[in-house]
Amino acid sequence: MLMLKKTIAALSLLSILAACQNDENPSQPEPKPRQDINLTRAEQEFMDKGTDFAFRFFDQVCSTEKEKPNVFVSPLSASLCLSMITNGATDNTLAEMQDVLGFPANTFSLDDLNNYNQKLTSALLDLDNTTQLGIANSIWIEEGFKVYDSFVDVNKKMYDAQVQELDFTSPTAKDMINQWCATQTNNCIKEVIQEIPADVRMYFSAVLNKQPIEVGTFVKDKFVSGKYQAKGPGIGLYLTFSTEEQESVEVKVGLSYTSIENARFNREVEAKDVTFDQARKNATKAWNESLSRIYVEGGKEEDKVKFYTGLFHALLGRGLASDVNGYYPRNDGSVGRITLDEKGNPVHQHYNTDAIWGGFWNLTQLWALAYPEYYSDWIKSQLLVYRDAGWLGDGIACSKYVSGVGTNFTGLAIAAAYNCGIRDFDIQLGYEAALKNEVEWRGRPEGAGKMDVRPFVELGYSPYEKQFDMVTREGGSGFGASHTMEYSFSCFAIAQFAKQLGREADYERLSQLSNGWKKLYDKETRLIRPKDSQGRFLEDFNPLSPWKGFQEGNAIQYTFYVPHHIDELIDLVGPEIFNTRLDSIFMLSQKSIFGGGTEVDAFAGLKTVYNHGNQPNLHISWLFNFSGKPYLSQKWVRAILDEFYGLEGIHGYGYGQDEDQGQLGAWYVISALGLFDVKGLTEINPKFQIGAPLFDKVTINLNREYYSGKEFVIEVKRHSVDDCYLQDVSLNGKQQETVLLPFEEVVKGGRLTLKLDSFPNKRLTH
Repeated sequence: MLMLKKTIAALSLLSILAACQNDENPSQPEPKPRQDINLTRAEQEFMDKGTDFAFRFFDQVCSTEKEKPNVFVSPLSASLCLSMITNGATDNTLAEMQDVLGFPANTFSLDDLNNYNQKLTSALLDLDNTTQLGIANSIWIEEGFKVYDSFVDVNKKMYDAQVQELDFTSPTAKDMINQWCATQTNNCIKEVIQEIPADVRMYFSAVLNKQPIEVGTFVKDKFVSGKYQAKGPGIGLYLTFSTEEQESVEVKVGLSYTSIENARFNREVEAKDVTFDQARKNATKAWNESLSRIYVEGGKEEDKVKFYTGLFHALLGRGLASDVNGYYPRNDGSVGRITLDEKGNPVHQHYNTDAIWGGFWNLTQLWALAYPEYYSDWIKSQLLVYRDAGWLGDGIACSKYVSGVGTNFTGLAIAAAYNCGIRDFDIQLGYEAALKNEVEWRGRPEGAGKMDVRPFVELGYSPYEKQFDMVTREGGSGFGASHTMEYSFSCFAIAQFAKQLGREADYERLSQLSNGWKKLYDKETRLIRPKDSQGRFLEDFNPLSPWKGFQEGNAIQYTFYVPHHIDELIDLVGPEIFNTRLDSIFMLSQKSIFGGGTEVDAFAGLKTVYNHGNQPNLHISWLFNFSGKPYLSQKWVRAILDEFYGLEGIHGYGYGQDEDQGQLGAWYVISALGLFDVKGLTEINPKFQIGAPLFDKVTINLNREYYSGKEFVIEVKRHSVDDCYLQDVSLNGKQQETVLLPFEEVVKGGRLTLKLDSFPNKRLTH
């Protein structure tokens, strides 16, 4: 069994050589004489604990791998591997690991566990004189990572473990581990790992305007003067200066994810002849240019502060990961290079990015409106990962799969960009990646998310099975119901992509899968309800319970997660019941500030009827636009803008704090403009739903490289800044009775004139 982390890998192998003959070693030496194991009463208790672990381990493996007809595991290897690692644990972690192994800390010491394992393995080697048993243990430590000598000594002594350093970033690292495995098992097991997850490394280069009087390094709290190099976690360089009062020391720093040379190059190119004051002025100018893409006038001053704070959060969220010369970190830890233009500049930038889970209800709409060039680079970043690793990432950090929530909406966001006219990427590659993301499971890595896509494709839904608990496997998920809702939506998006590209067979298949949510609709409760693999509804069903079929939400919240077929959902529930239920949800949730109250916790509102602090809910307040009562969307969106978001530090992102790299801030921005699409721009001809802007005038400066228009202006006429109900809607001087605004009309440029008042206009519809 292999346990691999960023810094330590532990490996335990058990080989039964008599049953594993091979051509390279056709004969085996004569076995040792048989030796019975004599156990004391205490040792027999240890043996019982070990046997119990073996059956628990086997049961867990069988429950998570039940799609596979045959399962072969070694509980002993698992136990030895965990036991070795346990010697490096302390406090709660130590207690938890001992509990898992069946040796609780309140009854057994770590010495008891080690002594038992030593005697057991020694005795097993001589137990059966007809079979040659081999047991080999090893620990591989990341080069430069400091571990206590006691950890190494106890594993060498008690487990006969080979302990050695290894550069995990080296392309040959996995080969060295696999070669050791092959050698120890007489070539019976030639490969235990296919890859070593890449570490994310940051390099920096700094230049000072003053000579320090002392230089040294530190590792955590250990300082060494006069030393210029150090390795390991918690390292740093310290500098000591002799300064006069009010004197400042200026430092220019270059950063890179690829090499120290590129860190120096980034610094030279970007800051060589720039003073601190010039850098500050340049940064201010850049931010003003970006923020002024959307210029608001009038309204409350506090709303302007919240608006531009939210816009700042939205633009700050995704960080640059490539160098000025185009080098970037690949998924496997190596370095790639983006194509350069005729001037030697990379044709696009590469960005770190969190998962886009829920981002289609805030970020991508904002990007499409005012920052299409960034949206384009974001897509190209995703496709770089796809080219390098074969799968879109659920979320990436320096191209490395870091997963998000495991549902991967990257394909949906690519399709939405195409719908908006952002098409300066490899469209065929983008479609290939998006389609694979929705329907393929063979060889799928965990970082690509959608690990339960196979049953969704085969059954039309992802089953909830109790044994999966908080994880997702190929056979299903502990979050099967919410995954079904999400996969249905993303399949709809890719279906529209397929239709536009003339992929009719794909379109029909994906359209059918987009109906998966219907399989979980319970007519009795009028709610989405988890089902097991046999098609049976969950019996012990609490609509407000999170984590039991639903990820970061519950049945009340996720029942509204049908943005692509919202009209059908309304018909199933019944328009009157739908509106009454939805309105009452907001009346009730308003008492808890539309979520978890003032508690600063992203999960604070998971057991409530509505939770604005988490992504699955962010479109719900806009659904009245499709149920015949747009004025209720206007009412409740305004209430959320006013009450959930605030000015003070702890309240600035909105209570709940699940900002997720600008998402809550972006929701405020897009909603404050009075423009929102519950379908996340996934229709072939996407349309915004019009709400009630907070400001008297909004000017959206359009990017002429992508859109034909220069600017889109929203003009608001009202008696009071508190007026939130639409009375009249006029586009380019032509009055309309609908709250729908085609995206293409916005990017052509023009003027949207809205009249607001303190009472609703019930004539407006979608």
